[in-house]
Amino acid sequence: WGDDKYGQSRVPAGKRFTAVSAGHGYTCAVEATGRASCWGLNRNGQTSVPTGFIPIAVTSKPLRWPPATAPLPLPPPKPAHTPPPKPPSPMPLPLLPPSQKLGFTQKYTTQPHTAPPPPLSFPAVDLLLLSTAGGLFPVVDLLLLAALVAAFIFSLRGVVRLAIWKRYRVVGHTPADHDTPMPIAPREDTKLG
Repeated sequence: WGDDKYGQSRVPAGKRFTAVSAGHGYTCAVEATGRASCWGLNRNGQTSVPTGFIPIAVTSKPLRWPPATAPLPLPPPKPAHTPPPKPPSPMPLPLLPPSQKLGFTQKYTTQPHTAPPPPLSFPAVDLLLLSTAGGLFPVVDLLLLAALVAAFIFSLRGVVRLAIWKRYRVVGHTPADHDTPMPIAPREDTKLG
């Protein structure tokens, strides 16, 4: 589907694909046999699949990394004298990666991945962060909104006072501050009503 200026949407007949990737003027796909196929614009060789290309493993099961049968790398050898482990330094919650903050930590083992994943844990602080990011209106959002409205009203109040001061002249002196009540009289060059 889409633009066919270079033939990039003309799927080769009789082929079955498991994955598709579209580029600018060309399309590539992985056939059910694991062979890569590309068609469309070939100005820079983007549809010419190299000879000797290793077939891609096609499976109906979701792929996991690392594979369940792959052994974990061995830890580096320890020196003759191992210093005692340092206590973990406290790290503030916002600096933790999201995967650790939301309970998505996973330990890799050499056992097959057959057990269901552990349930997610949502600490109270993370619930506040999630609800703020999700567009809901918790108390913090309402307080921030109220602070913004109050700041806008106070700034508007100063603009209105300045406009009133420009329209009327102050009898007696110039305004040193806008909070001192002063008698005002209409300017001679303005007409009221």
